[in-house]
Amino acid sequence: MKENRLLLLAVIFFIACNQPKSSDVSIKGTITNNAAKSISIGDSLCQITETGSFLFKRVTIKPQFLAINYQDKQFEIFVEPDEHLEIFFDAANIDSSIVFTGISPESNLLLFKQNLINEQVTNYFKRNWYNLFSKDEHAFIRVIDSLKSIYLKPLDDLLSNNINEQFAFVIKNRITFSFDKLILDYPRIHKDFTDERVIFSRKTRDYLSAINLDNPDLIDIDGYTEFGKELLDSKVRQDFNTNKALKKSDNQWLVASFNEINQNIKNRAVIDFWYFQYLYNHIENLGIKNIAPAIESFNKTCLTEELKTKINSLYNKALTTRQGHLVKTYKTIDGFELDAHIFIPDSLKKDEKRPAVVYFHGGSWNEGKPDWQFGYSKLGFINICIENRLYDRHGALPFEQISDAKSAIRWLRENADEFHIDANKIIANGNSAGGHLALSAAMLDILDEPTENKLVSSKPDALILNSAIYDLQGVWFEPLVNDKKRIQDISPTHNIHKGLPPMLVFHGTDDVNSSPYFYCRIFVDKMKKAGNDINFYPIENVGHALWSNGRFWQISNKAKQEFYLKLGYL
Repeated sequence: MKENRLLLLAVIFFIACNQPKSSDVSIKGTITNNAAKSISIGDSLCQITETGSFLFKRVTIKPQFLAINYQDKQFEIFVEPDEHLEIFFDAANIDSSIVFTGISPESNLLLFKQNLINEQVTNYFKRNWYNLFSKDEHAFIRVIDSLKSIYLKPLDDLLSNNINEQFAFVIKNRITFSFDKLILDYPRIHKDFTDERVIFSRKTRDYLSAINLDNPDLIDIDGYTEFGKELLDSKVRQDFNTNKALKKSDNQWLVASFNEINQNIKNRAVIDFWYFQYLYNHIENLGIKNIAPAIESFNKTCLTEELKTKINSLYNKALTTRQGHLVKTYKTIDGFELDAHIFIPDSLKKDEKRPAVVYFHGGSWNEGKPDWQFGYSKLGFINICIENRLYDRHGALPFEQISDAKSAIRWLRENADEFHIDANKIIANGNSAGGHLALSAAMLDILDEPTENKLVSSKPDALILNSAIYDLQGVWFEPLVNDKKRIQDISPTHNIHKGLPPMLVFHGTDDVNSSPYFYCRIFVDKMKKAGNDINFYPIENVGHALWSNGRFWQISNKAKQEFYLKLGYL
């Protein structure tokens, strides 16, 4: 027994001796011509004395970067355990007066100078963004390499001065991530600016293929997640487009993502990190339907408890929101069961029928989930949130999604009595791409499922459109469609005719990319000329995401009330 106790004490002593030792870090500062009461360092607010001095202390076990905010000036410093760093500057001219003393003054001066370089390079991008991304690939890469060298050369010069290896590793990778991401972005932005499709040269493809994300030391570096996601996505896209085994299966993008991670990542911590990223994004933007096996697998293999806790919390929260209301399958196609989430008010009387609002979610036709519109109507209507096929989940293009939208409205009419719906008062409400689906159901006489009863109308009786897509010029799925005329056939602006249902339209005047306000104006004007009832509410100084703006809700709630009164729905 005594020997066991001695062995236990020896183990405890060994563990204690091998734990990282915490050390004090102190930062003293002196500011001349100071006019501020405090300076922010990391997450701490330090008071500045009347003589312009301040003091910051922290216990740390590893080197770290800390952000400093003084009045309008922001910069970053690097500190190591047991370091006592001193900073001196004149508040009247910080850029030319700042001095660092301590263990790593060269590192901190480099960081500060890089902050000044950032301002210059940012101004360059603002002035030359269009011209830069309009260049051919080789000219573009030459500029990017030149800009990157402005950052890297001072760092390379310091490497001979025995600077902290972690500092050099972090800074070099930060810079590389930023400029490599611009290379990844180049084909998309170049196509937007010039309408020219780019296929990278062998040299650039080899460069991108050689980038190694499989290092746990990279995970916490600024830019790693954003750049790594885009790099992995480019590889996932190849598997997604070519892997026939994915077709007809649900959650295709998620499965392709896991395939890519398994093929390219070997370190367990990095695998856990990327599994978490893709699972989290999927739950947030595509929902939890049919991902229970992926959650179970993640819980079995993930060694990082914090990541498991976050995923399970998000998953269970989503499960809870899917309870307490009626869920019915309105359509089964290609092995996919598509659900309608139906919210029927408790105040409903027996045999009473009410108007129904059918919600089509946004998400650019490749993502989105009905959960985004879950909830009961404040006006006592029947709310129905529709799940339709999506590109990233089911490999379905907008043509199939339009068929789903039409099927949903037809199914609701056929089952109106069961759900207490007035079959002549069905309102289609859509955000962004969901607005396009609502419009397509109202405007198009194509893409009905051949097995459905066309004597039952699939057209809504009224529409409410929030940042809807009205013109399909340059849409992302264009390269996937051989007959380009098919795109015009489902473009609302090109299919306006007399006799369309009354519409209530909201659009932000600052929407310039997702669904340009210009196209909305054209649509509204054409609708009026065709003699249709359209009520237009431009939302000044707001972009695409109207639903994130409080002023939009104030305007839209009042406008919807008036719209329903005019239609006789209230």
